[in-house]
Amino acid sequence: MNKEKKMGTEKKASPWIALESKISRYPVRIILIILLITGFFGYFMAGTKIDNDIMSMIPADNPTKIFSDKIKHVLGDSNGIVIALEEEKGFVNEETLQKIKVLSEKIENMDNTIAQDQLARELPDFSERERETLQIMLNELLPELSNVEGLRAVLQNRDTLAEYFGAGDALEKIVK
Repeated sequence: MNKEKKMGTEKKASPWIALESKISRYPVRIILIILLITGFFGYFMAGTKIDNDIMSMIPADNPTKIFSDKIKHVLGDSNGIVIALEEEKGFVNEETLQKIKVLSEKIENMDNTIAQDQLARELPDFSERERETLQIMLNELLPELSNVEGLRAVLQNRDTLAEYFGAGDALEKIVK
């Protein structure tokens, strides 16, 4: 070892070895410190809310967000649709892929309008003229409203409907 000191090649102790020796000298204290730090951060983490909704990240004065909020206020939240297919033979065959193609084409070709017969079922006390006017307004202003449940949601929120569309012949019975 004297030769190593003379030549300047003495090995220094690793900082990890020094840390290990301190930890092994005071294991209970180290565990208590770690538990206290974990408890401190855990206490504040309990009140943390994680929000991954893209609409909360868009500025409130953005025109698209304003329109989306207005539609959400009238119609309620938007929901996605999931279609599940089950096939005994598996999906990688010509017949199943053809079924998926036909289903996809039918979904893409939907016209997303409210039919007159839907309005007649939902609004039996409205005249035909009033239903036609309401149908035109809804189909022009809310093209994504394409089902009876969505129409029910609009009609149940009458104050918002009157505020959004304004008063008119077709809406008189709703806003009263």
